Amino acid sequence: MADSALLSSDPYWIPHRIDLKRGRVEFLKLPPQAFSGASFLADYTPETAVDSATVSLDELVAMQPETGQLHFIFHTAFCRSTLLARTMNINGVSVGMSEPGIIASLANAGEAGTRFIKPCLMLLARARINADAAVQAVFVKPTNHANRLIPTLMHALPEAKAVLISNSLPDFVKAVNRKGLPGRRWARNLYLEVQSYAPLDLGIDSRENFLLSDLQVAGLAWLLQRRWFEANISGPSGARIRSLDSDRFNESRAESLRAIARFTGLNITRAQTESAASSPIFRTHAKLGGNYAAIRRKGDLQSASGVFDEEMDMVGKWIKQIELQAGLGEVWRKAILPEI
Repeated sequence: MADSALLSSDPYWIPHRIDLKRGRVEFLKLPPQAFSGASFLADYTPETAVDSATVSLDELVAMQPETGQLHFIFHTAFCRSTLLARTMNINGVSVGMSEPGIIASLANAGEAGTRFIKPCLMLLARARINADAAVQAVFVKPTNHANRLIPTLMHALPEAKAVLISNSLPDFVKAVNRKGLPGRRWARNLYLEVQSYAPLDLGIDSRENFLLSDLQVAGLAWLLQRRWFEANISGPSGARIRSLDSDRFNESRAESLRAIARFTGLNITRAQTESAASSPIFRTHAKLGGNYAAIRRKGDLQSASGVFDEEMDMVGKWIKQIELQAGLGEVWRKAILPEI
């Protein structure tokens, strides 16, 4: 067992995984450059054993770290959310954390993990220094598989703001298709997952569910996530939530960053937003590294076909009908970040 006082005071020791059966939580010590790296923090492997430590859950709850502001970036996947989280690593302004493992671990723990959510968030929010200046806020992007926790996370930190970033239905389904069979299985799993906590009655039985095509299911997974986002915008924390379109973010990077700064109360200069918006990470694949444009072209060529285009057109019209019947879309549009 480790020194809980050290883990509590050093912001580069972050909670990584919770083990309810053993009554412990694992911490990893991350170097500052890990936060702006291409890999998810959940996948980070310490170089040495001394950079991993555990404490009891009672010690976790008892910690009283010196914390700062924390805000969230929630997403529907394949929508530049990792890019946004990496972009928020701005010297002397903010730190961006892309998918720290602890959020997924807390989601997997179910109701039994609820008690430990706030202590873990307080640790992620600890005050930091970068570029010899105090960091004003930490932006945490959880995995979208933890989106069911959005109301709980927002309730745990009453001062936190959240940006919900998403892309268009065609872009989402194309991204699923580019990943082949693993992508299609992933989308089916996501659909079942979101239906379990934010169900939409489609008026079809289990047999008809089985008959849905992979792309239909992918479209529903996208729609259910957007519907869940709208429910949270309309919920108790709605005043602290804004939506952001992925393409709009990419096309108006500096303006988007300034809008996020205004919304979250960051003190940032125009020069800092312009510098962040022109960062080389926009030319690099956020998850794989390497040239983004080349990797994207290769994926598009490998997955393109007339059959896919025809089915995508049919799926788009089908999802649009469901969206209209369910009255979706208006809440999302009203919550778009201002002046982007």
